[in-house]
Amino acid sequence: MIDQETGNEINKYNAFISYRHSEVDMFVAKSIHKGLETYKVPGTVQKSTGRKKIWRVFRDQEELPIGSDLNDTILNALKQSEFLIVICTPRAVESEWVMREIDTFISLHGRENILAVLTEGEPDEAFPKQLLTDENGNPVEPLAADVRGKSEAEIKKKLKTEIVRLAAPLLHCSYDDLKQRHRERRMRRILFTSLGVAAFLTALGITFGIYSSYNAQLLAESYAIAQDNLRIAQINQSKFLADLSQSLLAEGDRRAAALVAREILPHDGDDRPFVPEAQYALSKALYAYDVGKIEDVEMAFVADLQITDVSIDNLGRYVSAVDMNRSFYVWDLADGRLLIKKTIDDVNEGNLFYVRDLCVCDNKLYLVSIGGIYVYDLSGNQINHVIFPMDVYGAIISSSAERIAVVGNERAAVYDMANLEAIYEVNVDSEVEDNTFAPVLALDAKGNRLALTYNKTLTEENIVDVWNLSDNSKEVITTQYSIVQNMNFVGSELVVKSCSLEDMIFNDDSLDEENSEEEGEEIELVGEKARAFFKKGSDRIIVYKEHSGPGMKEIAHFEEEIFSTGLSPNEKYYSINLYSSQPAKTYFFDAKTNEFVSALTYDDNDWVEFEGYAGDDYYYYISGRGDLLFYNIQTQEIQKSADFGAGYSFSKMSTDKKNNAVAFCDGYDIAIMDMNERKVTHFLEMSDYCDQILLKMDLGYIYGIDTYGSVFCVDYKTNQIRYLPEEIQISANNSQGMIAVNDDGSLGAFFCEDNVVRIWDMHKNEEYASITVDSHNYFDMLFSADGKRLYMQGSDDILRTYDLEKKKIVFIATKARPLIADMYEDTRNGYLIIPAYDALLFYEYDTMGLAVEAKDAKRYLSETDTILTTYEGDVYTFPFMHLDDLLEEIPKQFVDTTLSENERHMYYLDN
Repeated sequence: MIDQETGNEINKYNAFISYRHSEVDMFVAKSIHKGLETYKVPGTVQKSTGRKKIWRVFRDQEELPIGSDLNDTILNALKQSEFLIVICTPRAVESEWVMREIDTFISLHGRENILAVLTEGEPDEAFPKQLLTDENGNPVEPLAADVRGKSEAEIKKKLKTEIVRLAAPLLHCSYDDLKQRHRERRMRRILFTSLGVAAFLTALGITFGIYSSYNAQLLAESYAIAQDNLRIAQINQSKFLADLSQSLLAEGDRRAAALVAREILPHDGDDRPFVPEAQYALSKALYAYDVGKIEDVEMAFVADLQITDVSIDNLGRYVSAVDMNRSFYVWDLADGRLLIKKTIDDVNEGNLFYVRDLCVCDNKLYLVSIGGIYVYDLSGNQINHVIFPMDVYGAIISSSAERIAVVGNERAAVYDMANLEAIYEVNVDSEVEDNTFAPVLALDAKGNRLALTYNKTLTEENIVDVWNLSDNSKEVITTQYSIVQNMNFVGSELVVKSCSLEDMIFNDDSLDEENSEEEGEEIELVGEKARAFFKKGSDRIIVYKEHSGPGMKEIAHFEEEIFSTGLSPNEKYYSINLYSSQPAKTYFFDAKTNEFVSALTYDDNDWVEFEGYAGDDYYYYISGRGDLLFYNIQTQEIQKSADFGAGYSFSKMSTDKKNNAVAFCDGYDIAIMDMNERKVTHFLEMSDYCDQILLKMDLGYIYGIDTYGSVFCVDYKTNQIRYLPEEIQISANNSQGMIAVNDDGSLGAFFCEDNVVRIWDMHKNEEYASITVDSHNYFDMLFSADGKRLYMQGSDDILRTYDLEKKKIVFIATKARPLIADMYEDTRNGYLIIPAYDALLFYEYDTMGLAVEAKDAKRYLSETDTILTTYEGDVYTFPFMHLDDLLEEIPKQFVDTTLSENERHMYYLDN
């Protein structure tokens, strides 16, 4: 590979990333890959090294089978890589593949260009032995970037600085120099942006000697304030532009919507703060998770002024229109190109100013004006025309685009479009100048029958003349009302819509204040590649298409509508429930390969009370007869639990976090079953009726509500029971989701009968906080995994997030009907994932901003980073699109990916 600036030969890859294909290692490798390839090199470093960017970094995404050799792709990449970056964890040391890649690189390039990234564990257990000795076997202490953290969020934070450490050798400069230049560039941007010229001059003064400890402190404080102000300004601007992006999408400018969203997302190595609303706007513009069953906005055809006439050709390929300034347009419906645009100044004939109809046929535009027919090619060149012997006040082109009918003062004519000759002429009885309304015409598909009325008779009826061009016969039709609003040929029948003059005046939608903005009805244009809609009074035609999201795979199709889905605890299988089928069935698929595994068919004469996974290999369900049954997903064998006989009533149940244990309750007795062993491990006989139970397996407790609304806690290993104080009193009418306990058992939340959620310190046995809510009959709660939040949902279906440290509600989910019982936290990517009524919602955990809305999605499969979606009877999967995936998708969907200067100004991007 040749450096285009120096002419010297350089390696194809700046670096090769070697790593074990496990979750944390892959996360770090991918983050480093993206961070290096998007790193923005400071200008001074570019001048001193001659390198403007890090060219390419190789990261293989396939796991090498045990015992196999390095393939040609890996070997060639190692040969052509200047540096080797090793992701060091205890797992990497055990990887035969990583060890081979290190040995191969050393044999090709030596040890000097190996960079280590300590990701997990201590150095003596995480560094491969090849990095701990030199070529003579002497021990050495390798220099490494240290990104170890307790969570992926903490690792990601450290990577922001350690990327600079890794970029320095790849750019042939020192880490200190690169870090200093990076700081200087950031300082200049912040100072110029937030402090203004005066503050910048102050900084210059300090640089040249006007220095004191007071000034140094003042500058530091100003710098910190500037940073905060800049960040706040950037966040607010990003949120505003994210809303603008969605508005552009709604208006039909999908390209601009995507490009505006891209502008406000961190990319190209900049340090703009991430705003989840921008990711949401971009994923919507790219239709990231669309199954392609519903038409969505594709583009908009925009005229200079309001459009007065619009049509589509007979093959559905082109849309033509005329605006109020009598300019006319032709657009390609497939790709949105503007083929023709002509204004008044472009046309010599004055009679063209009043356009009566226009349409594309055989790659030509036919335009009927008050004075003639004009024909243009699709480059806008006039190639033919004919002048009418009369002024035309109405015109129509047949749907087959073979003939044109026109009507003027006392005459009507039909023209053949091939040669623009009049093939039929007829005298009419009315004079246009005396009419109150314009004439109304209809021409059948082939142009053989012409219908015409002048709407002159304003009595209780009107006359429509219908001529047959084949035999020159005429038929007269009397309408029911005096005003003919519209008429069309449907096959051989003429359909006429008429009304009285009074109804037309008083029922006109354009006179209705609520509808005045729309100014009339919507016209649908059905094309070959898409459908377009035009609303009278608008300056644009909105084009709709069915969009399939990137990477969508169809997994299965069922004739019946899918009822629900399930996912095994460790994501080995996912299940599709068809309860409406006869008999009802549950289908199981391998969650890694999406291959069908088996199907459970239920008894025709029974129904399912409760169901779920018993570990990864068994599926349990409770029949209406009370039998607890286990289905082996691989062998398809059904086993009946010996611990429960028919007739046992499971009125309540509760599962632990991983579904490894389930507590069943029939009202008085509670049975705890180990779902991996499929055996009852504890059986409790309660003295009072249990209205609800909550199993906390890790704590060894079951919490419940008795028939009087009192809350109790049972140590199920010792069978000891204790009651919470009288302040915790649950309404007897409430029977669902009224209690929650955090993972360490220190706090409990209880929806009490006075409509107050009391958060109770379980160790001190005192109230920690209270929240007054408005809900009836239903209230569900869930503590976050870190114990810092309480999620609450009442009978209004609105999800509220309560901050336990700030002791206040900090977020309310606005999307309809989220399902708190099925929500979970994705700590790997930093999302709170909430299944809603018709979508899967991904909220960025720290800010609670909505980043992703996957319509019709049911499950997120974290092991394969895919989204499982069902639509009616179809099952699909989509790859989850992270920020870099979305940015890479833009040039795949749009040819023009650069906003013009005018667009940047219009969308406030350069202000």
